[in-house]
Amino acid sequence: MADETALAVAADDTDKARLLCLLREHLTLTMTTERWSGGVSLTVALDFDGEPIATDFVTITT
Repeated sequence: MADETALAVAADDTDKARLLCLLREHLTLTMTTERWSGGVSLTVALDFDGEPIATDFVTITT
């Protein structure tokens, strides 16, 4: 039973490693900041092969 569990965990880890490699090849995370007289803006964007998936931003005023 322990050997079967160890094999299942190893297979699961291999699948995770493959998925991470695939995602690393296709996902891009971009962070930009813009400073202006009233504060700072931070924008974070995620895309998959150039197609936008999500974008979010925060503005900090001073």
